[in-house]
Amino acid sequence: MNIKTAARIICVAVCTVLLLSGTCITLSVGGYGSGGNNTVGIVASALAALFVVIFIIELISVLKISSYVPQTMLAAFFIIILIFLSPDMQTMFDGANDARSLLLFDIMGNISYCALNACIFVYIKKAQAPRDKALNIRIICVVLALCCAAYVPMAIIKLQTVIFFVELTVAVVYYMLLQVKVCRAEKDDLPFWSTSVIFFAAAGMRMTNVFYYSGITAGCTGWSSAYTAVCALCFIAIYLRFSIRTYGAAKRFSEYKLKAERLETQALIEQIKPHFIFNALMTVKAMYHRSVEDGDAALGLFCDYLRESLNMIDDADIPFDRELENVARFVDFINLNRTNKFNVIYDVDFTDFTLPAMSVQPFVENAVKYSRVNEREGGFIMITSYLDGDRPVLKISDNGEGFDPETAKKWGAHGLNNACERLKLSGAEVEIISAAGKGTEIVIKLAAREDMHEDNNS
Repeated sequence: MNIKTAARIICVAVCTVLLLSGTCITLSVGGYGSGGNNTVGIVASALAALFVVIFIIELISVLKISSYVPQTMLAAFFIIILIFLSPDMQTMFDGANDARSLLLFDIMGNISYCALNACIFVYIKKAQAPRDKALNIRIICVVLALCCAAYVPMAIIKLQTVIFFVELTVAVVYYMLLQVKVCRAEKDDLPFWSTSVIFFAAAGMRMTNVFYYSGITAGCTGWSSAYTAVCALCFIAIYLRFSIRTYGAAKRFSEYKLKAERLETQALIEQIKPHFIFNALMTVKAMYHRSVEDGDAALGLFCDYLRESLNMIDDADIPFDRELENVARFVDFINLNRTNKFNVIYDVDFTDFTLPAMSVQPFVENAVKYSRVNEREGGFIMITSYLDGDRPVLKISDNGEGFDPETAKKWGAHGLNNACERLKLSGAEVEIISAAGKGTEIVIKLAAREDMHEDNNS
């Protein structure tokens, strides 16, 4: 016998005990009447209030979540009606024990019980066996409705137990068929068995009450509260299971998203590397054509830059100082073979922050390629950094010709687009301000620093 089979046997045994325990105990040892025990009434009122909260939660879920089924909300509502109409609640009111009141409570309780069964059947049928046409839900609902209609005259003559056992037998047999179908399909889980416990607890509560209303037992004080408490525990178990599943799904999604972002970052870096390496090799080749000494110097500078770039790839984020040092190598290298060299001005007031590796270089390269800062006499690129509140801000501006950012995207500015994407993945905001003839300014607002939050809070 495996664990799942043992769990099924235990659940079936629990359901059987819930169905029969209340009635069997009250028949064997008798029961207390429904008057004068305010403690039981207070407990019943507290349980009713708990189910009102559950009903509100279910109502909000139905309104907010499009895929949420309303049957659980209706089930909570009918359990509220059952506890309000129970003998336990009647202990709060001395005038609720006359024959007319008891008859009214009995009939309305039976209607609520049948409605609760219908909700449970529809819920299980839709959730666990939606394609099984053999278990026609409409037939069982019609049978329950006929039993409700027949219950009224039978209750008047105190023979309601006869019709109740008919509807109980029909409901239990139908539910057992559902259980067999679900178990064979290996779809039984904690929510399913919790729903089963609710079904049999409601049946046990209703049978105990019917025996009291028909005069077979002298009283059943406390049993409605006990059964309602079991139903409440089942709802809580379902919520806990749902919360655990939701948390697990959210965690898996978060891990997947983080992994996807890292892979995307690596892919973006890989996309940038070949683009630059091709241009660099062409520069080294040109320098060797000029002289061996120039070629060796260019190759050494390129090797230093490439070595540091490869080391950066292993780190998701790097210190800003380290990024600036490699940007300086990049600028020195690309200036080697250019007639119109350009200067880089560093206006750095704040450096104590990190950013994605190789995220500044593409903007410098952009100033050369698209803003054409090297073609203007006295062209320069200015890199500025400062702290704005708790957010480091980085600006890369130039006095080049400027460009249209949307046009640059159409030209295939992969390095620029990739740098923007990687910065955004790290929580930064990137704004590109450029226009023809007016130069370019790129404003990068990095994510707020946690230590700055701590300093502000202290």
